[in-house]
Amino acid sequence: MANQAVQFSITFQDGLGTERATQAYLQFPETLTLNDVWLAFNQWYQSMAGLSDAHVSAGLIRVIPTLTPLSSPDQARSRVEQTGVLNFLATGSDKRWGMAIPGLSPNVMTGDRIDLGNSGVINLLQVMTGAINSGTAVSFTNSHNQPLTTFADALVSFRRDRKQLQRASFERP
Repeated sequence: MANQAVQFSITFQDGLGTERATQAYLQFPETLTLNDVWLAFNQWYQSMAGLSDAHVSAGLIRVIPTLTPLSSPDQARSRVEQTGVLNFLATGSDKRWGMAIPGLSPNVMTGDRIDLGNSGVINLLQVMTGAINSGTAVSFTNSHNQPLTTFADALVSFRRDRKQLQRASFERP
């Protein structure tokens, strides 16, 4: 039976507004439920909070999946800065929420645009909008927990790393 890596984190805030986070890492048997993880987090959180005078301002449980690559892509030709963005509309909002796809493959592009007829793109859009149900009642949401309803549009952007931008600048601080 394999173990699943889990990270717990809580953020403390003092009277001056300064925040500091602390983390703990666990190995859980994959047979345990989400409720078991929540109970372990709650015990750890209460124990940690009891040792500090600072206010707990945030908590986080992060399950760290062990991924096996689906295929061996050609990393030599990939560019993480070439980013595809899929925009979605969510329930209760007229704003678009965009999901980035770093290192967008040229195989899913037609010219300088994302090929919306590509079977991989169609599959991802169906997963994100709930058209494909994996047997669970899971729905993807935007960052405000509003369920995604429909696909709006797509674009390709180039998002350079901050260090790359600093090296490209002629001005020095």
